[in-house]
Amino acid sequence: MTQTEDQIRDCVVRYLRKAFRMHIIEGISGRFLFYIKKEYHIQFGRDRSGRADLALLSSDDEPIVIVECKRLGYTGEGIEQLKSYINATRAQLGIFANSPNPNNWIYFDRGNINKLTEIDRERFEARVWEERKALRDREPLFTTKIKDVHKAVETINSFCSERKETYKHKSDINEFIKYRSADKIGIPLSEIKKELENFDE
Repeated sequence: MTQTEDQIRDCVVRYLRKAFRMHIIEGISGRFLFYIKKEYHIQFGRDRSGRADLALLSSDDEPIVIVECKRLGYTGEGIEQLKSYINATRAQLGIFANSPNPNNWIYFDRGNINKLTEIDRERFEARVWEERKALRDREPLFTTKIKDVHKAVETINSFCSERKETYKHKSDINEFIKYRSADKIGIPLSEIKKELENFDE
């Protein structure tokens, strides 16, 4: 049975979630290192726009990866579509997928020379982290400080409980805390980890 474009897209979503662990949650920005957005709007100048099948964005909504999917074995104009989407955004990376197997996808990198070249899967995954780090290094730090560590942990626990389908283990929560506490909410990681010992799984 031929896999549809939507089924291939679901394969890409699963791959991104696995490759970048629990740093990804679909459709919610501002809380994670990455998030996934389906049907990502792309503007070409003033009068023309399009929608990429998927985009992997940073927590501050900067596109890192643009994804174009086609049904199993079909290419059509998919690669040219993907290239045009990447060139119309600030994204540096792209995936063209017409197979459920990530090893069969084509990975693109804009690179320092602003020219799209094919790269292998291992290099692609490394480049995603490089791009996220570069974006994070440019992010301004929040000036708001939360002085009450108990209040901070209560907020975090509430957030995790609401999304228990994503955050099932303390290790996942620690990944969230590590990012948010280091330079965002102004609470020492050691203090929050102590409070996490009382977190009810």
